[in-house]
Amino acid sequence: MHGAWKASEWAALAAIARAHLETSGPTGPEIHPYSEAAIAYLQPELVAATDADLRVFLSGFDQKALKTYLTETLLQDRERLADHALALHCVGSLGADASNPIAGLRGLHAFALLTTAASEDRRGDGHRLVRIVDRAVKAEVAFPRWTFEIDVCGEVHLVDGGKARLASTPLEDKLQSLDRSRADAGKGDCYCQPAEPVCTPQSVCCPELKYYLADLLELRDWTHRYRAGDLAYIEVVGAGENRSREHVMKRVSEVYSETESTVRSLDKRDHQVTDSGSLSREIERQNETKLAADASVEGVYDAKAYKVTASASLSYDKNASQTIKEAQEQARETITSAVAELEKTVRALRSERVTTEETETNIHAWQNDGDEPKVTKYFWVTQEKRAQLYSHGKRLMAELIIPSPARLYERLMIDRLEAEVRRRVPPLEGVSPPTSAPLTLTAAELTPENYAQHVAAEGVNNAPLPPDAIKYAVATGSYGEVKNEQKSVGQLQITVPDGYHAVQMDLSGDATFRQYGTGQGRWVRFTLGSVVWFGGGGHSLTAGLASLTGQLAIEVTAANIKGCQASLTIKCALDQATLAAWQQAVFDLVSTAHTAKAAASEAAIADFLEAQAEHKAAEDKVRAELREKAGARHPFFNRAIERTELKRAFIYLLCEDYSAESAWIAKAEPCGLPEIDRHATAERGYGWYFWDRLFDWKYMAYGFFDYFWNPICEWAERFDPDHADPLFKAFLGAGYARVLVPVSASMEEDFLWYAATRQKWGQSGAPPLDAEDPRWRNVLYELKYASESAMTPREGYAANVAPGDLSILIKDTDRYWDILAAQTDLAAVEADLDRELFIDGAIYFVADIQPESGSPPFSGADTMWWRITLDRPYEGPASPRRLYSLGAQAVAPAFSFDMPTELIWAGAHDRCLPSYPLPACVG
Repeated sequence: MHGAWKASEWAALAAIARAHLETSGPTGPEIHPYSEAAIAYLQPELVAATDADLRVFLSGFDQKALKTYLTETLLQDRERLADHALALHCVGSLGADASNPIAGLRGLHAFALLTTAASEDRRGDGHRLVRIVDRAVKAEVAFPRWTFEIDVCGEVHLVDGGKARLASTPLEDKLQSLDRSRADAGKGDCYCQPAEPVCTPQSVCCPELKYYLADLLELRDWTHRYRAGDLAYIEVVGAGENRSREHVMKRVSEVYSETESTVRSLDKRDHQVTDSGSLSREIERQNETKLAADASVEGVYDAKAYKVTASASLSYDKNASQTIKEAQEQARETITSAVAELEKTVRALRSERVTTEETETNIHAWQNDGDEPKVTKYFWVTQEKRAQLYSHGKRLMAELIIPSPARLYERLMIDRLEAEVRRRVPPLEGVSPPTSAPLTLTAAELTPENYAQHVAAEGVNNAPLPPDAIKYAVATGSYGEVKNEQKSVGQLQITVPDGYHAVQMDLSGDATFRQYGTGQGRWVRFTLGSVVWFGGGGHSLTAGLASLTGQLAIEVTAANIKGCQASLTIKCALDQATLAAWQQAVFDLVSTAHTAKAAASEAAIADFLEAQAEHKAAEDKVRAELREKAGARHPFFNRAIERTELKRAFIYLLCEDYSAESAWIAKAEPCGLPEIDRHATAERGYGWYFWDRLFDWKYMAYGFFDYFWNPICEWAERFDPDHADPLFKAFLGAGYARVLVPVSASMEEDFLWYAATRQKWGQSGAPPLDAEDPRWRNVLYELKYASESAMTPREGYAANVAPGDLSILIKDTDRYWDILAAQTDLAAVEADLDRELFIDGAIYFVADIQPESGSPPFSGADTMWWRITLDRPYEGPASPRRLYSLGAQAVAPAFSFDMPTELIWAGAHDRCLPSYPLPACVG
């Protein structure tokens, strides 16, 4: 594995480790039964109470076999477990593996020491063997340095052919960019259109975790009083003058009322940047040769930004008090500069900001019946605040840069807003009716073949049938004998239908002729007017018939016939005018139906559009209400959102995978209700808790930086987000955030292990489940610690306290006694001077600590008494016994700064503005 690491062949390293682990099996390598017994017995939670118990354990082994085992097999088993642990460590599974080779190595180490110590000291003092075993089973296990440098996300990449090369350098990137700019000069248009995002796999490569040791400094501020500020306006009413002025103002107003039952109005800010421009955290960085304290406050108010930095440094030639003094002075300058910038912006807003949500109409009237002018002066109200710097001591700090911290929040808010809109406003049923196409048909285009299609398309039910293109008229006749003379034997009456004309006549029939008589011949003639038809021969006529319409009388003459039967058929063609009349009649019906249908379609479309507009208006109303609600959120909840999003992003950058399946079953048998996944909860529950236990999120500090670090195509929507809360506005538009989080006390080793291996809960991988484990916390402590007023309980108690006492007696604590020097521990006393003392719901400061004259002597069992002087008389009730807690230590004197408000005070009407603490409420 070491050879694969040297060649950066990570796949080969993983394959070698896996091959070894598969050979060992899921329970680890096979080891000697004596080793198994030792590991099972010598666990931290199972160590015997006395040496006698351990000797009984050793007596269960065959002494001769044990001697052979200790000289040969023990070392071999340790090597097997060490190799197994190394393979697990290299693939990142050491803490999660059930075989727990670390515990095995510690157990064998303890067994070797125990057998040696037992053979050297056969009597013992009753606890010596127990102490040896206790230290051994808690011993640290070291791994080679190279195992912490397995970096599959490093700079070396494999290219085609297997040849390794370095990633591109900044110089190469610059040259390529220059070549592209020269090649593309003058081509195309300038535009900035963000590309449509595509689903991209998450990166498995995590950023390097920055951490260092630093003093956690906190700046708290509170309201001291309100006083008249700059002159806002002067109203002069002349003698005998009456004046009135009507004010119409449209605005969004919101009133918040908070009451805090403390000695003073305390506004504790635990984030780095606030809308008041006050500093809330200073971080002191410690290097190998010096300690450097560094803190900054950045903010964006409206479209203008201010940035100031306060820092403190502690080196060999500067003492702690000088360092704190420098930090205090720079913090004061920081706040003054920030407030000055904020004040200018606020006053600009006072004259420019108008909204349309609430309308207020006021009539302000002045009446001066005297002989002198009346003058009313109006002042801006200034909030005077006090601030003080506190220290929480040295802490291990982790730091990360988070790009565009509000991006996910905005997407989730959009999705939630739209889901809420869909819930409140049911979807619009149906689809938009189709638009009726214009009628392009003409009457001439209608034919007997296609008219049915057009009629059906428009829903016409009473369209006239098309006239026949051809009709036939038939007449028949039967005639008697005609002798030698020529004579008329009758007429054939036939009618050509209206709208038609004859195009062909056909004759059929049979005649019986007589023998020729004198001079007339034998024949039958059919005559129409002057036209002799079928007189000489043939039985069909087509020429000259177009004019034959209406009722026709065909004269029949014959000579020398005995008899005759004739049938005359006229083929009639449709007149063009008749066809055109039919076409027009059908077209009129089609056109009328189309017009009605188009009107109905337009009405349906209009109704749908109206319903759609109403639906959209309802949706927009709900959206506006939800956006207004979000915009009117109390700043306290905005801070909670900021902190939650930064915490989420911080944990994600530390390689936590949020995409894993949840520990819930969406539909569980038998009823399909959601239910907890027992197995998944057991696997993942303490993995989630790891992050909440690892860091003190309560003291997370953060700063938001300018919008222009966002992608350039997003500048338009990022440079000035629409939000009234200045800090939340900075959060929405920030290009990146710098986040610093202190590591929880007693979790430093777990943090360093995770930073090196990305494995949770240290080498063992086991969460703290024992109250004896310093990493363990009671749930009640977690709830208490989440409170702003949470402090650290101290041993002992305050005895016989009474109202008005300037000092209190603390009994049953040896904290301030130096055991070696047998006198008061001045360093311990100094560490608690100016520290917060919380007793009976109130906060005091420790002014002095002295040993009580009647105190019992030091016994090592917390029996001594101490007299603690407070910064003001005790205000609680009398009690023989009161528990107490201590908090942060004030490390610099309090100072004042001014904050502008949007309030205006008429100085002539009331000379008093509130100062804090306010008088007690009576009644």
